[in-house]
Amino acid sequence: MPKSCGLSDTSRENVRIENIKLKIEENGIFQQANDVIAMLEGVNYNQSFNPFFHKIPFDSSMNIMGKEIKIRDILARIPSLGRYYKTSFKEYPKNKMIILRYMDDRDGLTHLEITDPEIYNDRVSLKKIVQKWRLEYPILEKWCLIKAFQAMGVSYLMFGNINKDDFDEFSEEFLVDRDGIFETKSGAYNLSDKRIDFRTILPPLTGGLTNRGEHMSLAQKLMLTPLPDQRTRFCLLPIVWLERLFCPRIRSR
Repeated sequence: MPKSCGLSDTSRENVRIENIKLKIEENGIFQQANDVIAMLEGVNYNQSFNPFFHKIPFDSSMNIMGKEIKIRDILARIPSLGRYYKTSFKEYPKNKMIILRYMDDRDGLTHLEITDPEIYNDRVSLKKIVQKWRLEYPILEKWCLIKAFQAMGVSYLMFGNINKDDFDEFSEEFLVDRDGIFETKSGAYNLSDKRIDFRTILPPLTGGLTNRGEHMSLAQKLMLTPLPDQRTRFCLLPIVWLERLFCPRIRSR
């Protein structure tokens, strides 16, 4: 077992805890834990009444060695801290709960559902909301909007694993406005359009291991680290566990 925690404090003296910067070292407890946990992440689903698990690993410690990240960036990507993060920092966290539904009886149609507190008024404002989400979570570019409606003061957005290269998903021909409910002509559950294997367009999902493919979270990529794709790190590590790994100078603050 390595003696080093694998993280070093590179921040200035007397900064607030959330502004502490951590540098990822070459080896330590953090690296060992990260490499084990990273390989455990994935999504569960049922196919032909049989349970399957598709592994979607996070990056290995080798890919993030020498990089720096603030504690605040870690906190922003821990799903269970979302409400507390917003209260503390007066901004939305960098992760979003999703509901993922795989339908084996509908030729592998998969729904990815999210909610937004912003209410759309028409097709134009709906498109702006979707564009906002895709700017924050680029992985959604690979998913097609198939339904949107309003309930309980929020907008519900439903995306499907549909290949949209040959049509405009916001066109009146594809997305029909039925008294404020936007949905494909055939309905969100009866799409005949070409499917994309949902496993190929999902990033690693935070929120821990689940027995069902629901209520996980997308997390924004960490801009402080030059990532090769949309994957994010640290999200699976409880902040209490991380605190125990901090070097003495961090713990004394």
